[in-house]
Amino acid sequence: EGPAIGLPATSRVVVAGKLALAAAWLFLLLVLFATSGRALLATSEEIRRQPFRQFAVGLVGVLSLTLTALLLSTVAAALVGLPLLGLVVILALLLKLWGMVAVFHALGSYLLARARRRRVLALHAAVAGFAFLALLKFVPYLGLWAWTVASFVAVGAALSSKFGRREPWFSEQSATSFA
Repeated sequence: EGPAIGLPATSRVVVAGKLALAAAWLFLLLVLFATSGRALLATSEEIRRQPFRQFAVGLVGVLSLTLTALLLSTVAAALVGLPLLGLVVILALLLKLWGMVAVFHALGSYLLARARRRRVLALHAAVAGFAFLALLKFVPYLGLWAWTVASFVAVGAALSSKFGRREPWFSEQSATSFA
């Protein structure tokens, strides 16, 4: 954000950075829809059904990942802790990237359903949601808060849907073997 680095929100550097991030998000959206569209739609459905639950799951997930990273960096030896810390960071990044593309689709579906009464393609809905959030990013402070909330929802939806696979975290067989 511009104010965080001491620049005005309309400076060339801040605007160029936001445009570069928007281009990267659009590229990721296209790649993920091309490779795993059905799984993304399943994650998006989780967001549309229970957005507040996904926010809560995302908040708990981010806090858990943060505490795990802190624990690994302070308690574990460097030989074991650093690779595990790297895995935690990679997991957090994957959760956010996957979930944000699903948030784009869920938001775009919602907005286009309100604006039009006919059905739209999934990719069109995702691009519409992305465009809305990208434009919102240029509004100082409001954009930061909107993307923060969307990030928590994204992480929660990716965790809840297990990256769109909708499988239980533990099978009944493994649950009975613990008893």
